[in-house]
Amino acid sequence: MEDAVAQCALSPKKYADVVRKVILSAAANATNNHDLDREKLMIVEALVGKGTFIKRISVHGRGRSGVITKPRSHVTIGVAEIGSDLGVKNVPPTQPLRRMTVVEHEAPWKRRRRSAMAKFAMAKQAGMV
Repeated sequence: MEDAVAQCALSPKKYADVVRKVILSAAANATNNHDLDREKLMIVEALVGKGTFIKRISVHGRGRSGVITKPRSHVTIGVAEIGSDLGVKNVPPTQPLRRMTVVEHEAPWKRRRRSAMAKFAMAKQAGMV
């Protein structure tokens, strides 16, 4: 489960932080409410369901208006202990699980930003900005 949290923390996607918080909340609920071991937890299911629509007004030309629907969604994360009867039956507790590998390279979007800031600093020194 730590791999899923790390992947969400390293992801550039906007919604990855929300999914990371849901995973941490599911782990906290499992340890506090159901007395499960946090080290043995594994994500069993991840569901995203349709939520409600928030309706807003969109102003158009010539005095007309329209409706914008902003959808919401429900994120559900199911966790269970490895080797328990809660849905993880095919994974024995001795089998090593697939782990995420983190490479010590800089993320490409950060590299582009760093190079752009270096070019901006050179242009500023030359008096072009």
